[in-house]
Amino acid sequence: MKHIYFIAILLLSSFGYSQQFRPLDFSNFNQSDLKTNLFVKNVSPLSSIAKNSDTYSMHGFLQQYKEFANNDANGLFDNFKNLQRFNQPINYSKTISIGLMHVEYETLNKDNLNNKDVSVDNKKVSRLNNNYIFNYNTSTLISPLASTKRGLETTFILNNDFYVNNTNTEIISIQADFNNGNGLTTLHFDIPVNANYINEGKKDITFIIKLSNGETITRYSSITIEATRKDTASSNKMTPSDITSSIVANLSTYPGATTHAGLAEYEVFLGADNTLDKPIFIIDGFDPSDTRNIAGLYGLLNFDNNGTTQNLADEVRNNDDFDVILINFPTYFVLSNGTLQSLTNSTDVNGDTVIDTLDYPGSILVDGGADFIERNAFNVVEIINLINTQKIGNQENVIIGPSMGGLITRYALNYMETNNLPHETRLWLSFDSPHLGANVPIGFQHLFNYLGYGLDTWAGDFSLEAVRPIVDGMLKSAAARQMLTDHFEPHLANGEIAAFNTNILLPVAHPYSATFFNDINSLTMSGFPETTRNVSFINGSGIGNPYQDKNLNDLVPGDKVIAAYLPGVATWTDAYFDTWFTPYAGQTIKIDDIWIDAPTLCFCDIHAEPDTKAFSYSNGIDAAPGGLFDLGALAAGMAGTDDTIDAFFAALTTNYFNFIPAVSGMALNTNSNIDWFQNINLGTGDTPWDNTTATNSQTPFVNWYMPDNNEPHVTLTQQNVAFALSEIIEGNTLSVSTFETDVIKVKNNPFNNVVTILSSNTIDNAIITIVDLTGKKVYNSQQTINNETSIALQIASGIYILTVEAKDNYIFKTKLIKQ
Repeated sequence: MKHIYFIAILLLSSFGYSQQFRPLDFSNFNQSDLKTNLFVKNVSPLSSIAKNSDTYSMHGFLQQYKEFANNDANGLFDNFKNLQRFNQPINYSKTISIGLMHVEYETLNKDNLNNKDVSVDNKKVSRLNNNYIFNYNTSTLISPLASTKRGLETTFILNNDFYVNNTNTEIISIQADFNNGNGLTTLHFDIPVNANYINEGKKDITFIIKLSNGETITRYSSITIEATRKDTASSNKMTPSDITSSIVANLSTYPGATTHAGLAEYEVFLGADNTLDKPIFIIDGFDPSDTRNIAGLYGLLNFDNNGTTQNLADEVRNNDDFDVILINFPTYFVLSNGTLQSLTNSTDVNGDTVIDTLDYPGSILVDGGADFIERNAFNVVEIINLINTQKIGNQENVIIGPSMGGLITRYALNYMETNNLPHETRLWLSFDSPHLGANVPIGFQHLFNYLGYGLDTWAGDFSLEAVRPIVDGMLKSAAARQMLTDHFEPHLANGEIAAFNTNILLPVAHPYSATFFNDINSLTMSGFPETTRNVSFINGSGIGNPYQDKNLNDLVPGDKVIAAYLPGVATWTDAYFDTWFTPYAGQTIKIDDIWIDAPTLCFCDIHAEPDTKAFSYSNGIDAAPGGLFDLGALAAGMAGTDDTIDAFFAALTTNYFNFIPAVSGMALNTNSNIDWFQNINLGTGDTPWDNTTATNSQTPFVNWYMPDNNEPHVTLTQQNVAFALSEIIEGNTLSVSTFETDVIKVKNNPFNNVVTILSSNTIDNAIITIVDLTGKKVYNSQQTINNETSIALQIASGIYILTVEAKDNYIFKTKLIKQ
């Protein structure tokens, strides 16, 4: 997502343990000559302790605080559990806390063993001489305790609860430039400072800290500011409304699920006629933590038209009088009384600068963007019913479901048909939706889970805090469990939170997946809406083309996608990480080779190299054609959150992986043994608007658009927009003035290189003009139009406007689509 989610989905890789490491025992170690009150002896294998930097993110601050706390015997860092609550993808509080640590501490290094300063016997460490053998370090860290904050109206507060100074040096002053145009501002503990922003975006922050010894320390951090509903209402006139579903999904078949109503937000963008009479519903897809609100969803409809940015919603509203209804699934509370309240409408009741369930005792926080598909489907049912009561006239609806939105709308329409609820919908467009399941490489899944939870030991929790929101909010979400064809949780060994069962090599979906697909398929005979025209456009290659790595080489099953040597990734620690895509059919290969040399943790190596196996009937899914997850965009969004994560992204050999397989987006009628590389040879789809419908036994869709080359997931292009418009708009007619509709029309639209104009009468001296959407003329001629008039055009693919003018102000105008 433009953030850690969307966050998500990722660079991860998988492995099982070759050993269970055990930290060293310092219980009999003489510490009498320490110069500080903080001896850092047990750290994560990927710790950044003693790797001083001048730049820290919220996650970097949190990670070092955590590791100091694991080694603290004096109660200096006893507020970690409270600090951990700030580890949220988005903070909705108006006020953002700032944490500050100015810390001195001592460590050992691996040379202590070689120099015979210490001995290790059965993990017990003892000193062999009276020499001072410690390394003295100081670290100064300061950062806002949020990576992304929603709301331009912002206040910062230097929070004394998250201030630690164990040195003899006092902090004399702290100044901050919050990059809001106001320059340096002096900070005082627990006194709020206003720093309102006028624009969204990443804000680089500079801190200047002056010490009593005359030293000046400069540190840098950043925070991403996003607009709230209130902000967009004032700047873009967007005013979303919340709605609670009256139908409650029965989730009793999902272990651990809580049954309650769902909440959605929607907004109606009227067409040029300012009348709600021609609704097009567009439903958001998988979006953990609601990183893409209504404004973001509208922006997702942008596309490039010959170098000019156009917007699909703007086009159908301004040119064809359609009304666009956007539906989003926000994060919300189920309050103790059962009512629902969106997070954006909630406040920091207890004043601790983070909005969570502690502000609303007895509440449950629901991540709507990654919630159960059924619950969100009933939100869509609620909004369809509402709009149907409000619209003027008898125009039937158009529904577009991008990504998971295709599954949500498919379930909603199925349910309404089964239960005789009139959805009044003529056209359902599925846009790169996972009708047979989605994919995140299993190796990627496992590494993030391991880094987020696999280093939680009896000596302390050394796991990386930066990746936990990805694991909890994305990979473990209800929606991910329902959609992923191979999910890391069923691979876990019994009783383990990170180690894989070495006997489970083949892909295995989470039990939630079978429950969901059995449910949606049982609602109608076909498992799809049956009173609508169903079409699909996808981003995966329709002719089986592969996608490429960073060096433009075709990716194939079994390719190495991470090749990382990370020297000094942590204090005195080197690491190697190699990861491969799943293999060719029937093959078993190593999917990861991970080696960490971690002397200060256990004077041992942590080494793992698990295997994976592909089904006999299909090559591994990772390299199959499909809508691509953009790892490069994710890397940009996560840059600076953690040194190890930055190193992983840099070591990726590919910017993409197959997220929505083309076979899944087209819902090909296969048996349960799905070949993800199947040749998609569907022939020609049904022609819209000709009063006959031809079906295809290989797919539930009657028409489709599939590009030759794989594209980033839910990317709109000239070609797929042209396809969508040809389905939405009958004849693509924009306006007819004076001409009767049966006098003149276009024969072939969309067209290739020749446009044929049909006329029931001869029109002398007609002026024929064709312009692109920027107004540039690509054809202009005055000529006579007979029964069939053909015009040869050598122009780029895209959308154009044809105008025919005759005497007496006769004007015919229609939209042309060049394939």
